[in-house]
Amino acid sequence: MTATIKHTNPKALRSIYERMKTAGSRVVAVGYPAGYAQAYPDGTPVAEVAAQNVFGDPGMNIPARDFMSQARPGMMKWQKTISEKVNEQPLVTTQIEALLNTLGEKAVVAIKDAIINGTYKPLSEYTLEKRLERGNASDTPLIDTSHMIRSTTYVVRDKD
Repeated sequence: MTATIKHTNPKALRSIYERMKTAGSRVVAVGYPAGYAQAYPDGTPVAEVAAQNVFGDPGMNIPARDFMSQARPGMMKWQKTISEKVNEQPLVTTQIEALLNTLGEKAVVAIKDAIINGTYKPLSEYTLEKRLERGNASDTPLIDTSHMIRSTTYVVRDKD
């Protein structure tokens, strides 16, 4: 007994192969990717403020409060879990995209958790006074207007 396969779209297999090839060239950009994080009302990019906090800014008397390093263990846990899933069995492009989106979502949660619950040098008296003048009595480092934490996001995109 023989079987005959009739192709209604002979280019379909090539199309699937091309999509699978490009899935491996996708990355997850997490934090404050250009074009995705809304700037502060005065026009200052969120990524700039985040970098000032992560690395510190001696000229502005801002100590380093590296929330990204504190978020890394949580992000790495999910990266490992997803990598294991990818290596378990061949995946189609849509499954890879879904896993990359899951990784992005989990990384955002890890960053927000590090901002809220991380251990950082306390705010200076000057900063506390400025916050009080604006009606903000919080002494929590990294959280003033909450704009940075609300702007934390991710995007799945092609590698540069």
